[in-house]
Amino acid sequence: MYEDTYCSNNVLSWWQEVNSRVKIKEMEFFTITCWFLWKNRNTTVFQGAQMDALELYSVASHYLDNFCNAQENFRTKPSPNINRAIWSPPSDNWVKINFDAAIFRKEGSMGCGVIVRDSAGNTLAALSKKIYGITDPEYAEAIAAGEAARFGYDCGFNFVQMEGDAILIINALNSSEENLSAIGGIIDDVKRIAHCFDSCIFQHIKRSGNEAAHRLAKFACNLIEVVVWMGEVPPVVMPSILKDCEFFNQ
Repeated sequence: MYEDTYCSNNVLSWWQEVNSRVKIKEMEFFTITCWFLWKNRNTTVFQGAQMDALELYSVASHYLDNFCNAQENFRTKPSPNINRAIWSPPSDNWVKINFDAAIFRKEGSMGCGVIVRDSAGNTLAALSKKIYGITDPEYAEAIAAGEAARFGYDCGFNFVQMEGDAILIINALNSSEENLSAIGGIIDDVKRIAHCFDSCIFQHIKRSGNEAAHRLAKFACNLIEVVVWMGEVPPVVMPSILKDCEFFNQ
């Protein structure tokens, strides 16, 4: 049992404390279980349906197994830290929306990941969504940019930095020239949404600095419907959030 001092209002500190005391596999299961407990709570409150403890344990275990198996298809060799791009927080009163896409060729689908953080690095909102019928990487990245822009607008943010790791998409969004490529229509849609914010800028970051959004995009592999988190850190990106905080707090 953990002492009461660990259960503070600072969830991130509590999470770091737990993470420092358990093994990786235990932390993974703990994380997924916490998410299912929260999801079960919401389902009980808003839909009147509830899983018992054994059912929740079984579903969480099965979900974690599927997720771990899915990650094997996307593993790459880690880059040396010297080449690591570092996520940085936006300016005060701004939010940064990171987005990414993942391709699931066997299913003929893509995953879209979006995460919104403020100038203190706090996670304000996040989204993971599977979209069928799209397997072209460039098209998928453009779709992810559109999902990110719409998500930011729907959440009511005003001053927005949109950041992705697909340089071609970022360049297209920053270009004043008409885009006549296959993704031109999507790029135009994203630009139209961007004009709805008080201010919106697009910037590129390397994959290593966009890890949280990438994890959410891959997480969509096992989803049936879109999952949205508001005011909480998605368990699947907690390792990336901790890593980002460690770097920009140095």
